[in-house]
Amino acid sequence: MKTKIRFLASTLMALYACSSQAAVDITGFATAGYIGGDLDHAFLSGSYVITKSATFGADNILGLQVNADINSNVDVTGQFIAKGVEEGYKTYARWAYISYEFSPEFTMRMGRMNFPGALYSDVQEVGFSYPWIRNPVEVYTVMPITSHSGMDVFYQFTALDVDWVLQTSVGSFPPFNTMGSTLEIDRAYGASLVGNTTYGKLSCSLINTKNTNIGISAGDQNLNINVDFTFATVGLGLEFDKLVVISEIIKRDVQNNTASDIYSQSDMLAYYLTLGYRFGDFLPHFTYSGSQSDYQARFFAAGSALPGPPPQGIPVQYWVAPADMMVPGNLELMLQKSYTAGVRYDVNSQTDFKVEVQRIIPDEGSWGVFFSDPGDHADLISLAVDVVF
Repeated sequence: MKTKIRFLASTLMALYACSSQAAVDITGFATAGYIGGDLDHAFLSGSYVITKSATFGADNILGLQVNADINSNVDVTGQFIAKGVEEGYKTYARWAYISYEFSPEFTMRMGRMNFPGALYSDVQEVGFSYPWIRNPVEVYTVMPITSHSGMDVFYQFTALDVDWVLQTSVGSFPPFNTMGSTLEIDRAYGASLVGNTTYGKLSCSLINTKNTNIGISAGDQNLNINVDFTFATVGLGLEFDKLVVISEIIKRDVQNNTASDIYSQSDMLAYYLTLGYRFGDFLPHFTYSGSQSDYQARFFAAGSALPGPPPQGIPVQYWVAPADMMVPGNLELMLQKSYTAGVRYDVNSQTDFKVEVQRIIPDEGSWGVFFSDPGDHADLISLAVDVVF
């Protein structure tokens, strides 16, 4: 027993000696918000579900980031998030990785980290970093992938008076709950190119996933959609004097696999354009967003037979809609457009206040991001306070 105690004490002393030599930096961010309006129908926003009960919780988030410089080449980074979700609050590690700098141009990371994708993928939870209260729902719901477990390599260079960062990534996504379903990705790989100029940021990326399994429920049965995704994105966030221009386009292509219980028809194109103009500390802005597809959802009333033969093991009499539903549903295919007008006020260099109104208009024959029929349109009003520290 004494030997174990001495060993534990010596181990703790060694850890303390090592940690005392590392430069540790702790930063954080938070958002507190309110959402009101037409909330009778739950809807998707990115990878989260917003319901009527989430009036004072849907946009609430607290994040802490810890950076430790182990030596001149090795860093350790962790980012931990507490986020208001449908069932209460979810706490998880957004980042947890080790990076090694081979040279000022080359850096490699391993662990859990952001996946190269949309323009704001690496700061999607940091409300202070963009003008809206929530990222444009069409683009950030089409590709809800944020963190992955794997490795990536950065190469930094300068060309045409622009500082470029080329990032290549490979990794996997163990089962996690998102968009009201269970998502698992065996392998994902991709590359992004980001250019930083005196006017702002340019980005493009190409991402492929293999054996993406989406688990869904149909009555008492658990079914899966197994597909390979390809995402291609282009984005820009620029500011010319007082004029702010932000825009992204994302194309998603789907390849069904034989492992699927049911098939997906959900190739999509989504986009948005934001224009804003600064008046001192105020930034009024307007965003038009949309999504479209060559496919169209079909409505099935509760109790009606679902399309196609039932998956193996499900009797025909049970292959019926458990409730009024669209097939494909909003987990796969959501067609709509939206208009968002808002104002951001920078209280100081670490705090902002935002207010915005949004109208979401599902395409004819679609419920858009909603889980039930919202009618011709849904109007939302949101307030939020963002801080960084």
